[in-house]
Amino acid sequence: MARGVREYPLIQGQATSWAEVVPSLQIHGGAAFKTSDFSEFSWSDTLTPGDVQGTGPHKVARTVGMYECEGQMAMYYAKSVAFEAALAAVNPKIGLAKFDLVISWEPLDVETGSGTGQVFTVKLVACRISSRQISTAPGPDALVKTYPLSMLRIEDNGRCLV
Repeated sequence: MARGVREYPLIQGQATSWAEVVPSLQIHGGAAFKTSDFSEFSWSDTLTPGDVQGTGPHKVARTVGMYECEGQMAMYYAKSVAFEAALAAVNPKIGLAKFDLVISWEPLDVETGSGTGQVFTVKLVACRISSRQISTAPGPDALVKTYPLSMLRIEDNGRCLV
């Protein structure tokens, strides 16, 4: 192996973990809500184009399609009380209050332990809480409240599917 060439670049190079995630919530019409008391984020988006069928056996065109996105966040219970209070300050019907959820991270270089300078950002735009879920059970884990989210779009490093 040549000097300086890594045989396993994902193991020896840069890797992103939960430890590098930095979330922030900007409540529309309210203050930014900053906390690190999250236990999970997930999101996905889908574009389903429609087919335009001609008189023959082949498609002749495609529509732009229907865009759909969804996501959820889970927050430790004590901080979820403060989050809901911040939403209620904008709208007492907290399911109608909108916020942007911005999740960013900077991978660490495992050799130096410092940031690589490349910051990745995902923005879930105009989120609303669509439901609240909590499950309690005996055990050592902290209570977590999960919020499935309704949103308008997902911007992954500034790019959308449509």
